[in-house]
Amino acid sequence: MKRTLLCCLLSMVLSGVVMGQSAVIGMSPDLEPWNVWNTNIDPGGEPFDVYLVVMADGLYSVGGYELELQFSSPSVFLLSVDGPNGWTNFGSNMNHLCGYTTPLPLGADGEAVLSTLTLLYTSPEDATISVGPSNPSSVDDAGPAVVNGIDLDQVIACEVTYAYGGYGPVLTLNGEGIYSPFAVESRSWSDVKRIFD
Repeated sequence: MKRTLLCCLLSMVLSGVVMGQSAVIGMSPDLEPWNVWNTNIDPGGEPFDVYLVVMADGLYSVGGYELELQFSSPSVFLLSVDGPNGWTNFGSNMNHLCGYTTPLPLGADGEAVLSTLTLLYTSPEDATISVGPSNPSSVDDAGPAVVNGIDLDQVIACEVTYAYGGYGPVLTLNGEGIYSPFAVESRSWSDVKRIFD
């Protein structure tokens, strides 16, 4: 039994799970709870804002983040990007290498808006916005990443909706939304726990 416990503990330490730090990056057209019902927007040919959001377990603040955006249609235009807390992008509008003057605090459920993107899409066709590893990447192309706001040397690779690492869809335009089991389960479980608190 002790040997099994030791092996389990050792594997968690080596995989970084002991700290309980994991993060999921997504996008939402509003600031309501992030789930499948708000991962789609029907832009109607007008400029619109979407929010790049993170949900992180075991973190209190974010010191920065990195990711690259990818659009499924060349008709999606990124007009501007801005962020809170002295947000500075050392990359480009499509390749975010971002930091904050002061760490960005996370909400009670570990969520925060990393930045606000203003987009324009005039086509009636479906389109998808995906995120993936930045170029260059601090986490060997494992995917988007956030920097721990307390320990700025700690970079945490993020899950993206369906899968860990690589590119993943985060928002649809004129579509059906993205099912994100990470976001839905986190939100739902928190809501259930509050009933019994």
